[in-house]
Amino acid sequence: MDWWLIGTASTLGIIILTIFNIYWRSLSESRAVTNYLLAVTLHEAVYEAQRENLSKFIMMIEAKDPVDLKTKMSIRTAEMAQRLEKTMSPMVIDRLWKLRTGELKL
Repeated sequence: MDWWLIGTASTLGIIILTIFNIYWRSLSESRAVTNYLLAVTLHEAVYEAQRENLSKFIMMIEAKDPVDLKTKMSIRTAEMAQRLEKTMSPMVIDRLWKLRTGELKL
């Protein structure tokens, strides 16, 4: 009779860990995309390079319809933002501080 209790507790534990893992990953992706957006907004060279790369990527991607294209672009952008987060984060922090202190004008 105690086995069902152990099984239920184990199942609930796995479900809770899975939900926490999904939440943590979502939080990480959100932070990465925010840093990417700030980098593109605050740095003209990053903006120009990403705009050119976006144009090239859209032309070479295989999509069945506009929704498929947008879905693939969203996934690709989130993956790229996560890959670049460690390199873009210090630049974003620096640019935000310079903007606040008046050293940087947009």
